Amino acid sequence: MPSDRDLNHLYGPFREKVLLVLADLEAYAQKHMQGYSWRIVEGFRTAKYQRSLYAQGRTRKGPIVTMRDGYKSRSNHQSSLAVDIVPFHGHDFDWDGKKEWWDYLGHVARAHGLVWGGDWHSFKDNPHIEWPESDKATYQAARVWQKEQGLG
Repeated sequence: MPSDRDLNHLYGPFREKVLLVLADLEAYAQKHMQGYSWRIVEGFRTAKYQRSLYAQGRTRKGPIVTMRDGYKSRSNHQSSLAVDIVPFHGHDFDWDGKKEWWDYLGHVARAHGLVWGGDWHSFKDNPHIEWPESDKATYQAARVWQKEQGLG
């Protein structure tokens, strides 16, 4: 299953913040990352796709990329409230970007009231930003919206 990069599959209030984050990152890239831009690698995920990612590094080859299986433990990508953003250069994503680039992503995400996966202690996820899990009302509203959109 391909990555979902469709911004229309992100819950409206989150999508607005993501657009602000991307604008800030682009301004930064123009000054400090010659030839680079920032792009969304992944936004919304189905439970089935989340399960497939969870299998990586466990029952399938590759490194572990998520701690949530999509069913018993849902990823916030499944709620349309998380995205992964990565520097892009030429024709490829740069997953090994400089530390200061990732730190700036974290700074910008926090400045817009979002959570950055690079701040996590048990599982660092530098490309990941999400709506704070403590805001249960927004997660509930996003689920209603997803059902209306045929996403949930």
